[in-house]
Amino acid sequence: VDSDDKIKKRKGPDRPIVSEDERIKMLTHVRHVDIVTIKTDGLPKWELIKKIRPDVLVQTADTYNEKQAKDVQEYCGELIIMDPQATTSTTAKIRRLNMGLAQKMKQSISQAVEDAFDQLVKDA
Repeated sequence: VDSDDKIKKRKGPDRPIVSEDERIKMLTHVRHVDIVTIKTDGLPKWELIKKIRPDVLVQTADTYNEKQAKDVQEYCGELIIMDPQATTSTTAKIRRLNMGLAQKMKQSISQAVEDAFDQLVKDA
């Protein structure tokens, strides 16, 4: 699990949405998961994988390119590459939420401007 700090550096100060503690807790409830660790920023490439040497390493398709997948497979029994399991990314969900809020703000501001203009005309 990437640390919260590592995600903040990659995705910005308002991330992650789901904390490392919550992500760890979710994974520990998966029957096939034996070890869950936090990957901190600055950890040498493949360091955790080299130390743990998992029988099976599961990654999403966008984690490694072909050469990296071949390199990491040297340190694990089997590498399984899966498509992302979420139907939408957290980033896409945040974008939709922000668009919805922006639309509501636009409507509120438009109404306030219209009301203020009507009041100015009425007072004139």
